[in-house]
Amino acid sequence: MSTNTKSGGVYLQLWLFMLLISVCWQDFILVNKLGEIARNPIFLFFPIFVLTEFLNLSKYKTRQFISVNNLFFYFIFGILCISIIYLCYWFISDKPTVILGEHVAIKSIKILLYYVLLWLFFRHIYFVLSAIGDPKKIGSVFYWVIFLHLIIILIELYTIPHALPFLHSLGDTYYRVRLLTVESSFTGGVVVMLLTTAITCTLYIADKAKRKKRLFVIVAFFVIYVLATTSKMFLVTSLACTTILILTTFKLNYKYLVAGLIFFIISVIFIYPKLEAAFVKDINYYTSTITRTGAYINGYLIAFHHPLGTGGVYFYYFMKYLDNSLQIVTSIFGGGDTSEILTWGVKNDKAIATGAEFSLWLAILGIPGGLLFIAIHYKLIIYSRLHLFIYWGMIYFTITSFFSEIIMAKPNVILFWALILYFLRIKIEKLSYDK
Repeated sequence: MSTNTKSGGVYLQLWLFMLLISVCWQDFILVNKLGEIARNPIFLFFPIFVLTEFLNLSKYKTRQFISVNNLFFYFIFGILCISIIYLCYWFISDKPTVILGEHVAIKSIKILLYYVLLWLFFRHIYFVLSAIGDPKKIGSVFYWVIFLHLIIILIELYTIPHALPFLHSLGDTYYRVRLLTVESSFTGGVVVMLLTTAITCTLYIADKAKRKKRLFVIVAFFVIYVLATTSKMFLVTSLACTTILILTTFKLNYKYLVAGLIFFIISVIFIYPKLEAAFVKDINYYTSTITRTGAYINGYLIAFHHPLGTGGVYFYYFMKYLDNSLQIVTSIFGGGDTSEILTWGVKNDKAIATGAEFSLWLAILGIPGGLLFIAIHYKLIIYSRLHLFIYWGMIYFTITSFFSEIIMAKPNVILFWALILYFLRIKIEKLSYDK
């Protein structure tokens, strides 16, 4: 295999470990002072991401990496252009320059910087993975991050509702498992990223005893998480992913299909009753389902009224069409508690979001943004099919990006994009070497 395994030194593995912890830590303390860009510590490494751009990244580039990288860059360039147009219109038409406690130009710059940071992180993590080279070494890093999360979840279960308050931005009591994230709904994506990558890398290990030991820890963490989690999106998406996997992998070995079918049946038996109960309880007593659905629909309303998007001032239009989206949501669910979403924008723009990355791209860049989003995910779905678990993970992130994930707060999605392209690169290199 021509992958440069010698280049994956201990220092790079330690750096990858730090990056993974930073990605998984989605309730960083500095969010209280610096805003949502500090929701995780990734922003602290911005200078390092810029510096590594001057290194010889080109030797790791593949045609597939360049295609995804360019599509992401086009989206960022689109944000810049649309934001400039809207800001010019804003100032010419004498509209108020300070909305929800922040100047519209500053807000537009922050939105642009969010995505520039994510784009640089995507490039940087791909560089780190490629420089390490050996999937077994990368698997070791993911294994120890999972082991750390196993310790965290056990501590949480023992100390809830006062679990590890020093690791979270707010010291309030919390009655659910949330790992290093702000709330339970954030945990699903982190767990999927860690588990699918760790299993895929572990299967490269030739030593059966070592492989079984690691798989035991990985599976133990997964079982404990599934039994403890109250994340409805994780549960329903897991069922959907397994169904799609079974329907789209008939050419694979029948053993995989049987294993997938068994998992699906077990999931339906044990997860569906839990999911149904959680959903009914949420509609009757809580606000999360109404809030997220309303925010999600609002992204489509913005795109309907502004087909080319609204750039960095999307938050203004979000508040403008909020009442319309809430009317649609309450008619769908026959009522519901809208108290949480009605607090948005009362004092500032804190927490204002469209509920899912796809609807956010529609709100920011309209129809072109939606097409770029679909193009990126289509390519990544195709590229991920070389590995069963990575394919499952990409199905998961595609579904959640359409319905629940916001990558500004969850850079684990971006990291998974880079992982797919890394695995594809080493597969291509292996095929070239074998010839």
